[in-house]
Amino acid sequence: LEPGGLGEISRVGRASSGANTPGKGETEIPADTAGKGPKPSAEELRARPKTEDRRVSVTRMLKIHLIIEKATKSDLKKLPSAGDLAKALEVSEDTINRDIKTMDQRLMLPLEYVPNRWGYRYTRPCKFPTLNVAKNEFFVIGILTQAVRAFPSASLSEGCRSILRKLHNELGDGVRYDLESIASVVSFRGLGFDRLDDLTLYHTLVMASLECAEMQFSYRSIGKTEGRVLQVRPLHVYCGDSALYLRADDVKTGLRTSYALVRMSDVVATGETFVRPADYDPDAEFDDCLGLFLGRKPEVVKLRLRGVRARVVQERTWHHSQCVTVRADGTVDLTMRVAVTPDLEELIRGWGSDVLVVEPVALKEKIEEEARKVATPSGWGTD
Repeated sequence: LEPGGLGEISRVGRASSGANTPGKGETEIPADTAGKGPKPSAEELRARPKTEDRRVSVTRMLKIHLIIEKATKSDLKKLPSAGDLAKALEVSEDTINRDIKTMDQRLMLPLEYVPNRWGYRYTRPCKFPTLNVAKNEFFVIGILTQAVRAFPSASLSEGCRSILRKLHNELGDGVRYDLESIASVVSFRGLGFDRLDDLTLYHTLVMASLECAEMQFSYRSIGKTEGRVLQVRPLHVYCGDSALYLRADDVKTGLRTSYALVRMSDVVATGETFVRPADYDPDAEFDDCLGLFLGRKPEVVKLRLRGVRARVVQERTWHHSQCVTVRADGTVDLTMRVAVTPDLEELIRGWGSDVLVVEPVALKEKIEEEARKVATPSGWGTD
């Protein structure tokens, strides 16, 4: 909630009263003083904290709501004025006036100022539209922020921390965690992060996917020295292997492809829109894959592991179809129904001599051939 201007707040309640003139036994109150009540003394002002919070605070407005709600239900002769609220919450009347204006105009609470009772009340029962977050839930948000910080993007990391700070400041005295303390005990580590730091491109492509807007950009594929201009229909932006990708349909060829954001340049909207395929489901599209690459039809992959790798396989979930079987000799069989993709091949190569590909045969032969090339490298020259 952004701070609103001060202005006059006498409009609150006048719409429901139906008159701008005082009734019998009432005293007319000028608009610029309505609701302010008796001003605090100089001693009271000096006693207040010098670092007074002048922002529009959800926590403070909730306290104002509870005070007015209680006064409304008890039908007190004297309702809480801005001066009363300022004294109770130890803030200035200008701050209270700003909060009252926000509660009336933005939160649409049924506030009414009653001149002859010098204060505010509700014209009907209502609930304050606040966010109820428990301590453990706030802590989970802090953990997620630490996960985002693992991605080396200054704008993304600071953006998440800014949101968390705002939640921390507005959720009340019941939720108090020091953000730096969370950072000191929880972290997420990765390897080989994308070099994309400016999230403007990420935001642009996400909005294009939401609004079904065709995009054009220059794309330099791996192994190419020059980029080629592409026109695509963006469908989905995802993060895989610590890098950001766009899943999109090529307008010219109709092929659905993944594009790395870090390899894009000169990204612009063409002004054309498209109809998003009704049956497109990114979760279903990647369901048979182990990682971010899409493969052909899934097939049974059986790997046999020993030593430390055999223990690690039992502790982790690689794919929802996996089945782990411990053999009598201490080795472990990991069986999955997945597509053979570069991600799967890289995982197997990383396990080195502790893994044996049992099936499929084509994958077994490919891994063995690559192992021979690593053992006897060639084509590197003499330097």
